[in-house]
Amino acid sequence: MDERNGSYIGSRRTRGLNASGLINSPSTMRDARSMQRRSRMTPQQYQSLQQLDESIVQENPAFLEAITPISGPSSNSRGMTNYDFTSQQFPRTMMARQEAEYSMLDISDENFELDATRNLLEPKTPSGFTQHMTTLQCIPDEDPGLAATSSLFTDFKHCFQRHESASDVFDLLSSYEEVCSDHEALLRKILGVARPDPALNSVNLLAMVRDEKRTWRLIACLYNDRLKTEAMESSMVVDDMTEHTSEKKVVNNLFKENADIRQAQIVIDWLERNAADDLDDEVVDKVQHYSENVCWENTLHYLSQRKLRGEKGTGDKHMVSQMDPDAPSRQRKPLADLDQSDEIRLLKSMFSFIRAGKIEKAQDLCMYCGQPWRVVSLDGWQLYHDSNRENLTEDGPGQIEGNPLRDLWKLASWSISQDETVHTFERAIYGSLCGNLKAMVNVCKSWEDYLWAHFKTMIDTVVEHDLRHSPTLVERVRPECAGGLVTLPESYWEQRVALSSSKQIFERIQAISNEAARQEGEFPFHLVQKYVILEDITGLIDACHSWVTESMEDDTESNVSNVHPQLLRFLCHLILFLRTIGVSMDESKCEVILEAFVRYLASEEKSFHLVANYTAALRSEKQIEVYSDFLKTIEDKEQRQEYLKMAHEAGLDIPTITKTVVEDIRQQGDEDVTILTHSIVGGGDITMSSETFDPTFEPPMTRDDWRKIEALEWLVFDESQRAEAVKQCNALMRTFLAARKFTAAKEVFQKIPEGSIEVIHRQWKEKVPGSTPLPPDDENAIREYVCMQAYLSAKQSFMDWFKYYHHNKPVAPSDSQTGNDKRFPNRVAKGHREDKYQEELIRWNETCKKMCMTLRDRIYNVLLLPNGGWLIDIQQMEDNDNTRRRQHQLDVLRHLCLPALCHLLVTALKNTPDMKEECLHLADAIADEEYKVYEVFTKEEGRKLMSRIQDIAVDLL
Repeated sequence: MDERNGSYIGSRRTRGLNASGLINSPSTMRDARSMQRRSRMTPQQYQSLQQLDESIVQENPAFLEAITPISGPSSNSRGMTNYDFTSQQFPRTMMARQEAEYSMLDISDENFELDATRNLLEPKTPSGFTQHMTTLQCIPDEDPGLAATSSLFTDFKHCFQRHESASDVFDLLSSYEEVCSDHEALLRKILGVARPDPALNSVNLLAMVRDEKRTWRLIACLYNDRLKTEAMESSMVVDDMTEHTSEKKVVNNLFKENADIRQAQIVIDWLERNAADDLDDEVVDKVQHYSENVCWENTLHYLSQRKLRGEKGTGDKHMVSQMDPDAPSRQRKPLADLDQSDEIRLLKSMFSFIRAGKIEKAQDLCMYCGQPWRVVSLDGWQLYHDSNRENLTEDGPGQIEGNPLRDLWKLASWSISQDETVHTFERAIYGSLCGNLKAMVNVCKSWEDYLWAHFKTMIDTVVEHDLRHSPTLVERVRPECAGGLVTLPESYWEQRVALSSSKQIFERIQAISNEAARQEGEFPFHLVQKYVILEDITGLIDACHSWVTESMEDDTESNVSNVHPQLLRFLCHLILFLRTIGVSMDESKCEVILEAFVRYLASEEKSFHLVANYTAALRSEKQIEVYSDFLKTIEDKEQRQEYLKMAHEAGLDIPTITKTVVEDIRQQGDEDVTILTHSIVGGGDITMSSETFDPTFEPPMTRDDWRKIEALEWLVFDESQRAEAVKQCNALMRTFLAARKFTAAKEVFQKIPEGSIEVIHRQWKEKVPGSTPLPPDDENAIREYVCMQAYLSAKQSFMDWFKYYHHNKPVAPSDSQTGNDKRFPNRVAKGHREDKYQEELIRWNETCKKMCMTLRDRIYNVLLLPNGGWLIDIQQMEDNDNTRRRQHQLDVLRHLCLPALCHLLVTALKNTPDMKEECLHLADAIADEEYKVYEVFTKEEGRKLMSRIQDIAVDLL
């Protein structure tokens, strides 16, 4: 059964009303309503059940504790918890999903009718959750709420991917609300069973998830109406307003024509739906009466006893002497004490139902408590409509709806709500139905309560004004009243706020004396709701941007925002939704918010799988920066491939991202690059002279070196990036060679798969068929790669020769081994040792010579490299900073490495038997004008090398 809230959208089903007034007899009302009464237990049944409960608790005291829900440390009357948005802890769980649809205002139908029996925000059936409670209770040191809600990140991503189309945008919002509802239910169960420490975040998380659910609900309803309004404004058909137009038709057309009042009513329905979510299911049981359908039974019992005793007169001066509903106010006497308490509980429960939009529930409660006059008094607000004035069918008279004396009812209700002698909640009840703001705010406690009261008043005054100024409304039968309606007090009209001035409502709420409610208005989700209601997207984005940036300023060393992760997630998806429906926003500020969320995901290992999808929401330049920063932290090879796959699926620019990753890592701790940058080329001394260090000296590899080498893997997963991999390999080898880290340079070289040169040529031919040559940068990169290969091969040959020469040379027998013993056996043994030594020495000399010849050939391959020489480009490249920097580094390496190779060759030739003459050929090669190797020598370097060759030549004479 759908319960209405007393709004002016349409009319409820007709209740029995006689022609002369507002109140029918109780029996007539029961027949007209056809209500099913809730059965009540007998006192004996209730007593038995109570005894059973007490016995269970006595046997197991922990049982009561286990089933008792926990209230948060700072909850208000509606369960509103003052939560904190600065904690960065966040939870995880898996939740079931169930699609849900909103019951919203459908203005696409030309036969637009606002049906009062249908709430704008129909409650959905809550879907189940799959998290096993036993698992959560087995982690005593962890806040169970954090673990229970951590899957919100993954769940929202799945929802976003499942409804990517703009046509599914409201299904997307519905799924968002459903996910939050699932997690809210789970958190409530945890708080009721697990009983975590109130200092933990579970209570805060519950409040956040609940408020987020409500915010998505509000956004869906308002923007559904706003988008449909934009689409249907030109084709909207308004009912023909004849001279016999009824109140209901006037208001229906007002809601059809005016989007502002329609959306204000949506806000009221939303607030009432929120209150209904918090409404205690057992609120009826709180109104305890000893006899069903008997009103004021204690007072009745007292009066009955006086009658039995034959007492006459006015009775007790402190208690009423009659039982009619008006007796307390007419006689100015109270009821019995117990009846007064029951009356107050009844009024509070009635108001709770009305606040939750369940006015029929309030009427059912009144009927149950034996107060049928209240039932009918709550129906007097209904708009009058007589269908017989328009269509009189042959089947008989049509239906008559509403209250023909609604204006009189409203004036009477206003008087009650203004009467200081009436209980506060009774004044609030009638004030909510007749639009008395002061009567309602007297019982408001939360921010949502105040908002509901102000919007109710605003709509009431707007509707009343439209009714009283409608030129086509049927004339009343009371000509003594101006316009056919009784005049309302001036104080009623003084409350009026224009629909276009809803901002005044929020300003008034912010100025109320209730400090707790004012503070609630500053909660982020309430601020978002405020801006959504006002359709102030600029203010919304400014507020969200300030939350994120201010939290970053608090921690200048980190680019991760301190805003609560769950709030960041909400803000991110809110921006994505607004983008989808085409709302104009400040994209630069939106970018900051989205980036903050992505960087948070990248900072938590459990959310790494979400980074790619949300990075795709950033602009292309920021995508490269953010995702490359994320990939820098990934070291496992399998994970690297997986995250590149995710990036590909998300449509990110993988080549540029991986290139950026490698370059950024390579430039970290760039002391090696400093050598290339500041070395002097030509006309001066080079910082690292070939004679400065021992030829075998090599600085040890550091962790940063290994990290730079391993980073090259990002470029070898995809063959289409092989050319870039070769370029980055060359750049890294240049820095290592400049620092004499030859082993590190070899490790870099080995990162490039074999056959990469052929892969580059094949891919270019597939891209550009024919005989078109490679681009200059690719051609020069291949050339540099070959030069590096030749140099490393020559350097390795020297290391092999040096190691063999110094560590494998046979050792001549010592005197202690040979001795001066003249005995024959000893002389024979001595001869064998000397013969063996000579044989090993011959083999060693031969091996050294072979290794030296190999070293010579490989060094000549470097010194006499065709097409210009070693590290000389063969294609002219575009002149820019990068090209000039690279060319400078190549020149520095030529001046560092080539003279050093010449010295190494001289060292090997000098110490290898029968190889000294090759030093003269080396001098000729250096002086050859075709290759001009001598140009890489400084005067001092050339003098030293020639001096060494000259000494060897003298030895040969």
